[in-house]
Order: sequence, then C-alpha cells, then structure tokens
Amino acid sequence: MGRTGNKAGDVISLRVRFYQSKPGAAPGTVSDPLTPFSLATVEIFNVAIGGISIASLTASEIEPGLFEVIFNAPTSLPPGKFFDEWTWEATSTSGTKVQRYQFEIIESVPIVVEPEELVVPKTAKKPKLTGFGRKGAHLAVGYWGRDIEKRIDSEQTPQKTRVLLQDKLLARGKDVFLWQQVTESTPNSLGCSCVKDTTERADITCSSCYGTKLIPGYIRFAHETLFLSSISTGAILVNTILDKNIKPHRILLADNQINGSITSTRIQFDNPLSRDWDFKADAANILENNLLVFSFSTDGISFSSLDEINNVDKKPTGVGGIYLRASLARSNVSVRSPEFEIMRVRHANKVSPFIKILRPPVKGTPTLVTSGRRRENIGERFWTSPLDFFDKTVPRDTPSALIQENAFYQRVNGINNIDRYVMTKFMYNEETGIFTHQSFDTRRTQEQEVYNVLVF
Repeated sequence: MGRTGNKAGDVISLRVRFYQSKPGAAPGTVSDPLTPFSLATVEIFNVAIGGISIASLTASEIEPGLFEVIFNAPTSLPPGKFFDEWTWEATSTSGTKVQRYQFEIIESVPIVVEPEELVVPKTAKKPKLTGFGRKGAHLAVGYWGRDIEKRIDSEQTPQKTRVLLQDKLLARGKDVFLWQQVTESTPNSLGCSCVKDTTERADITCSSCYGTKLIPGYIRFAHETLFLSSISTGAILVNTILDKNIKPHRILLADNQINGSITSTRIQFDNPLSRDWDFKADAANILENNLLVFSFSTDGISFSSLDEINNVDKKPTGVGGIYLRASLARSNVSVRSPEFEIMRVRHANKVSPFIKILRPPVKGTPTLVTSGRRRENIGERFWTSPLDFFDKTVPRDTPSALIQENAFYQRVNGINNIDRYVMTKFMYNEETGIFTHQSFDTRRTQEQEVYNVLVF
C-alpha cells in the first residue's frame, strides 16, 4: 500500500494491493496478485467511521493486483487525518468487503536556508551528529517514528488484524444461528404481562417473553420476527376477552360464547428475498373437543391456515403487510375455554442468515449431581467477528456489533446441530477505535431449560 504526497494542494497517490491465496497453499504462505471481480468508486472521508465523502475517485490498475487513485488535495484542506475507503468483491460469490485506509495532510512549513554552509576543515574536529542532522537539530516535520499510536494508525494494524481474522472465519468458521435477548431498544418490543408488581415473577412459565420481561423475548439474528400477543396493541377481539386473573394474561372465550377470535392490526414485513417463513403458536387447549386455529392474511379479508404460509400462491414476499389471527372454539359454554397467549412468524432477511465462529472439538462430560445426571461442556472458548461483518445494516464499531449477554446459538449443520449452547463470559478487542473480534465461553443447554423447551 503506497502513500505519496502529504500537503494541501499536493497530487496524492493512494495505492492498494490485492492478493489471493494460492490453491492448496498453507496459511501464511506467499499469495498471488488478485484483480477483484468488482471495485467500486473509492471514497475519501475526513473521519475514521461514518462521515460524508469529500471526494469520489476511480481506481486504475497499475500492475496485476496493484490499484491506484489520484487525489488532488484542495489547497483549503486543513491538516489532519484522512481516509480512503475501498469497496470490492474478490469473486462474484465472495461478498463485498469494505476497507478504509489512512493518510495524513500535514501543515506546509517554509524551508529555511542558512546564509552560510557549514564548512569543516579536514584538520578540524567534526561536529557531533545526532538524529537527522547536526547536534541540536530537530526531527523532520511530520516524523512519527517515536509516536507508537501514530505508527499503528499509519500501518493500519487494527484494520489488517480485523481482515485477517475475517478471512480465517470465511475459510474455517462453523455456521451457527444466533439468538439475542430483546431489549428496550429492539423495534416493536412490548412489555410483558407476566411480571407482578410485588414479586416480579410469573404464575406460570411465560411463553410470551421467556422471562426477559419484553415480548417477543428472543429474536434470531438476521431474521425478521413478527408476533400477535394476547396484549398486542390494537388487536381486534371478537367474542373473546383478555383474562387478567393470571399472569401472563391470556385470551379466553367470553362466558356465553362458543367461538371467537383475536386478530392483529396490519404488521409491516420486508421479505425481498422471498424466503420461507417459520411459525409457532403458544396456547393452552385443555379439552379434546375444544379447537384452536391459527391463520394469516395479506389483505385482512381472506385468511388461510398458518400451515399454508409457504404455499407458492400465498407466501408473503417483497414488502407488505400481514395480519395474524387466532380462532378459539369449544363444544358448549359450560366447558373450559381454550387459552391463547402468543403466535410468532419469522423469515430470514439475508442470503446467509447466520454468523460464523471458530471452535475446538466439542468436549462433553457427564456429571452426577443431586438431581440426577448432567452433561456439560468443559474448557471451551470461541471467537467471532463483529456482527456488522455478517449484516451490513449493523453500524460498524458500535455496541450494536457486540453479542450481548444471555445470547445462545445452534449449529446450522453438523452432527450436533440439534444442540443449543449458551454464551457466557464475553470479551472483545478494540484497537484505536477499530472493533476487531469478540470471544466467549459456552455451555451446552440442559433439556429442561427455557432455551430448549420454549424459545422459538
């Protein structure tokens, strides 16, 4: 990577080399030059993260793998750090990479010429030289050799570390689905009815929030999750009531009714990839003669069974709205009513809706405890990249790119893809404002835990 020219008004050459690994070569060996499949316009910024582009430049290939852009630095450009951002794809299937490099504009300093050149007779003792000149001379303007932070910034060390780790994940990482706990900042989250004012504990296991106090409890990364809850705002009740005698609150048939329903308002969805939908409903139907039916509609008029949501002629795709409905029925008014709590639907909003992690072989050991036999993982710590690497809508180098406490995951494939693992003891690495990677311990979930029993 070359950088020439460093003052306002200079013609600055910014060069970047691209490489590809040789087929079958071991990690760390010399790589071949790479001409990217696509290379977008190079943008110039005056901030390391975000900001507004001050110039858009077209790169030209100097030699195989070496590309250059010429930046005519305006004379009005103030001294400081500036950044050139390269957006490129190695191949048509490798995905887009965005890398931002740094160069510096320094203040122009006039050259002072001494009136007489120092002439030292051969017989005279030569003056002692230190550093870059005579004794007492200062270092060159802009010299950063003794400033470690500036050297790290100039050499792009954090960015190189981040890209190296991402390449390792792409080459060897295992695909896992990631679930994260809903927070108050999660769009469309809803305070759950299961929490008591006094004890803050539900009467029964809560399928609405899974004990997080916020509906829908957990959401799968890179998926859109929509829901109809018993307490959803604006829901339309027909021959049904909201029973507040127990927590969480549930929808029941009115005392003198044998059938009824609850229907959501229009819920916005965005499924441009036309991915299939998953769905789950949580309700209680104690009696065999009672009936619970779950359905959906895209126009609010014609409803179809939720089992048909992926039928070619009915699947909600593109951008639109969906209505969710739960219908309740019983044989007569004297028997107990079915009880509705929540129904969820979701779809992936990415081609690869998961993250990659690097992990050692799974080590499982059985342990005898008071309540019986328990199996746990031991001594496992794994790592992954920031979440913005897997989903470009996540802001880079922000808390949103961190995996939060109480998250868990499940392998997409493999011999243990039915097992779920809770992530604990989180750590992350940030260098000069660049979030490079994060690591965590794991433990295998137990059969009776909420992660296995309830979470959708």
